[in-house]
Amino acid sequence: SFPQEVAAANRRLGILVGGLMACLASGMALAAPAFIEKPSVRPNTNERAPLVALLSLEASEPSRAIVEVVGPARSWRVEFPKAASGKRELPIIGLRANTAHRMRVQLVDARDAAGAWSDWVEFHTPSLPLTDHGFPPIRVTKADTRRMEPGYTLLSVRRASQGRSPWRTFAQRNFMRAWGAIVILDPEGQVVWYYLGDSRFAGVKQLANGNILANRADSTTTELDLQGNILRQWYPAKAPPRKDGDLAGVVHV
Repeated sequence: SFPQEVAAANRRLGILVGGLMACLASGMALAAPAFIEKPSVRPNTNERAPLVALLSLEASEPSRAIVEVVGPARSWRVEFPKAASGKRELPIIGLRANTAHRMRVQLVDARDAAGAWSDWVEFHTPSLPLTDHGFPPIRVTKADTRRMEPGYTLLSVRRASQGRSPWRTFAQRNFMRAWGAIVILDPEGQVVWYYLGDSRFAGVKQLANGNILANRADSTTTELDLQGNILRQWYPAKAPPRKDGDLAGVVHV
């Protein structure tokens, strides 16, 4: 009869819905994010910040990425915010010079469902440019990390020339003004990031967004990201003529 057919259909529907809910509860219906293309690593494209590694991957869906980095002296994890599906490139910061590091990645979706860790990839950082007047040698005499504030040390490095300022030649002054470096040290005093510039830096500061604000000897203030890319620059509108002409992102003040 018709009532019996309706009751049977309802029972079948209940079984179907119950099975679907069981699958959802067990995680069988919704797969965790996966890699379409295996992660790979390459050097930074900006040679002014050579200790940065670029980790490339392709994800099956929008997800955030957790990267584990392992070096001979320490290991750490860094989480990158959610990004769209497809290809992305993640800058890895904090690598010591002339050192082999291993990295792997895990993807996590909006439901906090985590995919499997990727295979390890290896990256060997270049040595510091310890040539004559190219980069200062750094010697650590004592590092008591237990008494330090957590984090890294950011500083600017300058070159100096012999003699008093009024007696310096043009070559000596250019030696001082036409080179500068921004350096980041880890708690043990090891260089884990640096940027080589073509101007003396008078002061540096890290902004809330992670970028670096640097004052240059040519009266320019520059905002850099940690890949060494110049994002914005400011200089006085009535400053002396500049050699580099038009600059991207320049703001006259």
